[in-house]
Amino acid sequence: ILKKEMSRFRKGRILVSENGVDAKRFRKIDGQEARRRLKLPPKAKIMVYTGEISDVKGAPAMLAAFRKVLEEIPDAYLVLAGNVLDRTDLQQKNILFRGPQPQEEVVLYLNAADVALIPNNDNLFSRYCFPYKVLEYMACGLPIVATAIGDMKRLLKDYPDSLCEPGNAADMAEKITAQLKKGKRISY
Repeated sequence: ILKKEMSRFRKGRILVSENGVDAKRFRKIDGQEARRRLKLPPKAKIMVYTGEISDVKGAPAMLAAFRKVLEEIPDAYLVLAGNVLDRTDLQQKNILFRGPQPQEEVVLYLNAADVALIPNNDNLFSRYCFPYKVLEYMACGLPIVATAIGDMKRLLKDYPDSLCEPGNAADMAEKITAQLKKGKRISY
């Protein structure tokens, strides 16, 4: 997506180097062991989001979607690992805020989860960024629910249950619930 946009301004060769993932670190491991090590509920349905928690990154829609998921799946939890950059209220039922985590712990959170989220809003940054977290999520085989923006549309085009409308909490909740009900890892 970024290359296509840049081609409007540059007629010569354009090389875009997308983010990669450390496949030795980010890999599938036993989810129950990860939950035990992180002291997470062993039988709950767990959604995870890693990274910046802010309005710009779609936190309000993600939290609203989670509240809708809770109505249908009362034992659901949302685990958040990252920095909060604004006044996002995380003191809500079944939200576990763990703050910034080292990569060694992030892989545990991913493997402890049932679904991973990328709730970006539609803005200039999200249209052209390539969130490296998506590759980490994929390396762990996590079902993903992401907003259909930029490279997420391209990367997840073969997984329509993974894409939701930006800022649409109801659509996001529907996709999350569908992924939770499937209850299986994905081989990307």
